Order: sequence, then structure tokens, then C-alpha cells
Amino acid sequence: MFELKRLLLISTIMVLVSHLINTLTREGVVYGQNWPQWRGPHSSGACPEGTPPIEWNEHKNIIWKVEIPGKGYSTPIIWGDQIFLTTTIETNRKENAGSWFKSLIYSESGEETIQTENVHEFFVLSVNRKDGKIIWRCKVREQVPLVKTHHWGSWASNSVVTDGVYIYAYFGSHGLYCLDLRGNILWERDFGKMNKAEGFGEGSSPYTPSALLVDDLLYFLKNEQGRLTCLDAKTGKEYYFSKRLRSTGYVLASPVGTRKWVYIVGLKGKTHVIKHGPEFEVLAVNEQHFSLFHESKSLVTIYMSSAS
Repeated sequence: MFELKRLLLISTIMVLVSHLINTLTREGVVYGQNWPQWRGPHSSGACPEGTPPIEWNEHKNIIWKVEIPGKGYSTPIIWGDQIFLTTTIETNRKENAGSWFKSLIYSESGEETIQTENVHEFFVLSVNRKDGKIIWRCKVREQVPLVKTHHWGSWASNSVVTDGVYIYAYFGSHGLYCLDLRGNILWERDFGKMNKAEGFGEGSSPYTPSALLVDDLLYFLKNEQGRLTCLDAKTGKEYYFSKRLRSTGYVLASPVGTRKWVYIVGLKGKTHVIKHGPEFEVLAVNEQHFSLFHESKSLVTIYMSSAS
């Protein structure tokens, strides 16, 4: 059922994308021609001047349809004539890691979670927007998933993000990767196992904040505990790692950025304002009633400097 939904999702996206032309412009970049992140160029889910059809089926207004191998529920993103998405492919191989490995898997609770001892292959894919053919697929890792996932989720649910030069793909406990548009891995980082709440494991979007790309800096929350990391987007160099945002509580929303500041919203309503730059500095902590922020659990923003 969910694999079918994923197949239909790609078809639907292609119907919509074919109508997104020259709609939004800022600093010389035509944003209406690209969908570089989850929820689009302005994190709003909208393309105000797009003209998609209101009807489609197997024989009407479908440009092409293609089956994506494996299982992955990340939102596809689009730059130019390439669609980027992630997936995991389960193999029949098992990894003999002993009781220490089983303790990692079985330590999390939850009646609706799934677990596996089979080796999985983690992929980033590029699909041709015009004909649906897979341009390239890059296997970034091969291992047994370190944690569970929800049976409605996958181990490839984090959406990738691009600035039109680099692609950033985050697989939680299985690494963060920077690729070029040809599918070559430029750098990678392993932050270890994520400790997830509520037994849902990885791949459930309310508990998986997305990365934030601002100019040449990549901001990143390892889990919902409110610990912020900042990397050089081009090289993967670590500027600061796992800085604690004190008294923020659980952080379910992804960070949001401007050219000067980064905002981290906690579940309790406290918003940390972080100075945009390679040095960690908290400028302010603002508090509002938490229900104002409880509805928006995933946000991601790209800001590209005119010099880049």
C-alpha cells in the first residue's frame, strides 16, 4: 500500500512540476523552476502562480510514472531537470554483531515499531524530470539499521536539501552526506545513534528535525533534545557540535533561518535565537504559550547568498 502511494506521489509531483515555470524570483534565482527543499522554495508548500491540473488519472495529465526501488518516504526535491530523493533497500544478508547490537535495537519500546537484523542499503537517487529515468543512484551506506522505525515510516524519511550545487542527505543514525549533482560523495559525517522518543524510532517526521542550510553553513539537530551542530556545508568541517539549548525542552520543529539569525523553537514555547555564523552564540531566549508552536513540527529553509 505505502509503496503504491510512493509511486503515485512521484507521478503526481511530475504533473505539478510541469506547470511550475518562472514564478518567483529573488536575487537572480528563479525559484518557481525549482523545489529545493521540503515544502518548497519558501517553506510554505505553495507555488502561488503555478497552474497544475485539477484532474489526473492513469490516462490523463500524467507525464510519466516510475517505480522507486526499496522503501523511503522522504519528499522528493527538484533542481533543474533532476529530482532527488532517498530510499533504503533491504537485503537478505544478516550481520552477526552479537548481543551488544541486539541491545541497541530492542532497547526502544513501541507497539507499532518495526525492527530488522537484515543489512540495508541506503541510497540517494536522481530521477530525470522529463522522462522519469533514473540518472544515477549513489549508495551512501550499507548496514543493519541501528534503531527501529514506525511501520508507517521508513529508514529514509528525511528530505534532502540542495542549493543547486550540493545535495545534503541525512539518514539519522546512518550518517549525513554531501553529494554533488552527479552523485559523487564529497564528504560524510557520522553522529552516532539517535536516541528517539516515544518508541517510534527514526523516520517519523514529528521527531526528525530537518537540516537548515544558510549560505555555506549547515545547521543540524541530532535529535529532539535540543542540541545544535553547525558544519561547513562545502567541506563538512565542524564549527561546533551538540551545543545544548538550555531549558528549551523537546525540539520537534526544524530550525528556521535568516541571513543573521537561526531560530530554534521548543515544544514548551521557548524560542532560542542563535547568531548565524561559525561560532555558537545565543542572542535571546523568547517565551510564548507553547500551543502557538505545537502545530508546526517540521520546517526547513534555504537562504543563498548572492555571492555563492
